[in-house]
Amino acid sequence: MATMQDNVTATALKRGIKPIFTKGYKHVPHLKEKLLWLYGFLQGIECQRDHAAAIGISPAAFSTWINGSLFKDGAGNAARANPESIPAKYYGKFVRSCGLPAEVLELPDLVEFKTALEHFESQSGSWTKLISSLPNDDRIEIIAENATRTLVDPDEEDVDGVPRYRVGDRIMVRVANQGWHFGLLLEEDRGGWTALRPNPRAPEAALEGPLLFPRQAPGKLPRFARLDGAGLHRVVVVLTKTALPNGVLDVILQRPIDPAKLNYVASVLQKHRAADKDACLLMSRQFIATAD
Repeated sequence: MATMQDNVTATALKRGIKPIFTKGYKHVPHLKEKLLWLYGFLQGIECQRDHAAAIGISPAAFSTWINGSLFKDGAGNAARANPESIPAKYYGKFVRSCGLPAEVLELPDLVEFKTALEHFESQSGSWTKLISSLPNDDRIEIIAENATRTLVDPDEEDVDGVPRYRVGDRIMVRVANQGWHFGLLLEEDRGGWTALRPNPRAPEAALEGPLLFPRQAPGKLPRFARLDGAGLHRVVVVLTKTALPNGVLDVILQRPIDPAKLNYVASVLQKHRAADKDACLLMSRQFIATAD
């Protein structure tokens, strides 16, 4: 059975009413088609729901960006307002989430857009390629404190294997140690990459026991870190049996980490794995922080 909205849309199409575009929005031609191509290019964003979370908005709001909102003129004719348009205050975040320059996203010709996308994909750095090859690994435990919460529906916590938390939740990251002597723990969010362990305050990568963040004090109550920043997060763990070169620590202890220099880190890790596949273990896990 057709809905009222379907009937209104059909009527608008029959009358040939064109959509309107208002101030405060940036129109992106062919945005719906471009997103289909982008979701095969982006790492960790495979659908509109993921994309909305990465920007920090609701899926319904993102859908409105794509489809526009219905309006009626004085004569009662209905059409769409601002389809395929991004609110100006979110446009910078949207562009960054797409991983492409704004001038590429705004190309009016789809063929030119696909050609540009293929170019950027071929130029993707070795760090990005290395990390994107890692599956979600639940050996990286993400433990929520949940001190103030009662029963929680697991369907609300984990969708498509990606755990979901709320901004302000307190979490701990834990990885069991099975004979590893050194460990790195990095996190990626909308702001880029940050080293959680080691870090500038505690630059030692040697391990005694499991890899934990935040660091725990023996005999004390467990410590948790407050989750800040809505959107998609990724944690990457590197475990080795021998110390990595000092150059690796020099790169990851920068705040913020220079993403171009992570390609050097990737080359070092690839050499370690090539020399002895059992001497270096890489793991990755994603989770989403929602603002609501």
